[in-house]
Amino acid sequence: MNAAEVKSAVFASVGCLVGMLAVHEANKFAYEKYEYKVGCPPSGPLACLLFCMPTAPASQPKTVIISHAIAVLSALCAVAVHDFIPVLDVPKPVVGLVLSILAMKLAKAINPPAAAYAAALSGSGTTFGAVLTGPGTLGAVVLIVVQQVYFKITDALSGTKAKKA
Repeated sequence: MNAAEVKSAVFASVGCLVGMLAVHEANKFAYEKYEYKVGCPPSGPLACLLFCMPTAPASQPKTVIISHAIAVLSALCAVAVHDFIPVLDVPKPVVGLVLSILAMKLAKAINPPAAAYAAALSGSGTTFGAVLTGPGTLGAVVLIVVQQVYFKITDALSGTKAKKA
């Protein structure tokens, strides 16, 4: 392991720390003021993608937003389909996961944490209100904003475009 690899690991880890602290603080604020949640367990893997692999297709802001929207809609469809057409008694989270993977693949916007989010939402009794206030989607937006600001600041401080890997 060389110095550049250590620097890259520290850079990514600090970015994840800042991102997840921002999600935590946004959650505290949103819950106290509006009883909304920001972030959920798939937010951690998403932070890992955004800060450790920022150039990966799954880490692109457009992909993250589209995939999370797909996840919420897939979860809503899974709940509706499962309640009215029980498909071989397949659990709702599995239906949500599979629908989200199908839709993400068709949309060319694949993001594994969003697929996990679809499964989690499908099993939690998702309602149509979740489309606007889904905690995973709100957490994803916070993480994207933090990632973009973090890279701008660190690039400016280093005087060059930081190599992100």
